[in-house]
Amino acid sequence: MDKYYTPRIEEFHIGFEYESFDPIDSFWIPSISNSYTISWLYGHKTISDWVRVKYLDKEDIESLGFKIDEWVNIENFGDVMISYSELLHRIRIKTKDFYRDNSGRYDDLYLIYRLEVKNKSELIILLKQLGINE
Repeated sequence: MDKYYTPRIEEFHIGFEYESFDPIDSFWIPSISNSYTISWLYGHKTISDWVRVKYLDKEDIESLGFKIDEWVNIENFGDVMISYSELLHRIRIKTKDFYRDNSGRYDDLYLIYRLEVKNKSELIILLKQLGINE
């Protein structure tokens, strides 16, 4: 299975993590975009020769403070669990909260999000949109 893919130009944003190819020294350089475009690419034949992005993996998820299939308590949010399918590039985010039923008893309430997430930058944005900050 491929570890990298060629991003669409629309994926670029401030903070987007990618690798760019150095043709002089023939190696890939880790980079973080500081704009919404990569202007140095204009004029090149194909983006695939110069830019690649690593697919989301277990290490990326753990670098954000999570452990696969384990509950993690996020300050000012609560409990969160992330499951990951490397083959499908899909994650499942499960959040746990408490609610009171009609009898006044508290019980667990789980919200589950099943999403396709291609890379670490997408996951960071998604966590912010859901209000889950690492």
